[in-house]
Parts: sequence; C-alpha cells; structure tokens
Amino acid sequence: MRVQAIAESSWAPCEWADFTAADADELARLVSAFTAKHSEAGAQAVAFAFRPDEADERSRELGHYLAERLSNMLSDAPAPLGLLSTDCPECGAAEGALHGLGCGREPCPFCDWPALSCDHCYSEKTDRPRKRFLEAREPHVFAPCFCRRCLRPFPGMFVVPDEEWAANVPRHLRGDVLCRDCYDLLAAWAKDARAAKAGEL
Repeated sequence: MRVQAIAESSWAPCEWADFTAADADELARLVSAFTAKHSEAGAQAVAFAFRPDEADERSRELGHYLAERLSNMLSDAPAPLGLLSTDCPECGAAEGALHGLGCGREPCPFCDWPALSCDHCYSEKTDRPRKRFLEAREPHVFAPCFCRRCLRPFPGMFVVPDEEWAANVPRHLRGDVLCRDCYDLLAAWAKDARAAKAGEL
C-alpha cells in the first residue's frame, strides 16, 4: 500500500513524502507521524493521496479502510487534512484508464482545454466526439491541483477580468491557482492597501 503526502507552510517549501507499508495500520502510523511533525512546525496544510496497487484488488479495499482510519485519527490535527482519491472525481476512471466520454475533467489532447467544451474534441453541431479526438485520447493521470495559498485540493473554477486579477493578486501569485475564498481575501487586502496608500499621499 502506498500514500503520497504533501506539507507546506508560509515559510518553507513543500515537502513531499512517499509512504509504503504492508498494511493499513502501519501506513496510518507513518502518516500520523508525518502530520504531527508538520502540524507542530506550523504547516499551513497537509494533504494525502492514496495510490493502490492496481494489480491487487484487496489493496483498493484497504485504501477505503485507510481513508476512514486517517479521517478518524487525524480529525483533530491542527493542520487541515485532505484525503484524495487518485480516481477521476467526476467519471471515476482509475489512474491509467481513459476517462468516460463526456467527462468534464478530461483535457483536450491538443490544447489542454477541457475536452467537453473544446472544438478540437466535440462537434458544435452534433455534440458528438470527433474522430481525431477519439484517436488521440490519453489516460487519466492523477495530478492534483491545489490553491497556492491554502492548499485546498481541486478548488472550484471562477472567472474574474484580467485587470481585476492584476489589481488584487500580488505579482508573484498571478500565475498560480487560487480558490475563491483566498482570492476574495486577497481582494479585500488589496482594497485596504490601496486606501492606506492613498491616505499617505
């Protein structure tokens, strides 16, 4: 059984860990120690991804048990904890398998835009998948997206005008992913900062 973990704080770079153990109990102990270590050090977030052995169906069953154990064991941990499945959260495709046709998480193999809304992949007139898309489809690979500030996994998408983004988000974060809550917080801080600078002039 295998779990990959990430921890991040405002003053230190990400730390990745890769845990492998013979059973869920041993794995839970390793992950618990990792969480405690980083919580005491002031980590902003700790997240885990369970990667089962595809050749062993029992390991997938153990994965569900492990997720429950970790949720119970670490529910009071100071650092936020996310337990992530490596399966596609929308269509349920296992890592290494093709997404279900029409899955909103499948990327276009030509431009990386969501395939479902991309002209490369689906016909506007019939909504049917194009032949070249069917021939070029790629397997699902678990690549979690995190909010750069709070490390919330898979934050929901939202849209703001480019000029608003540039006015509210610090330059070093403008190319990163933010969740809506963190963006709203940064926008409020930017507004306060503009008012404070105006008062100093």
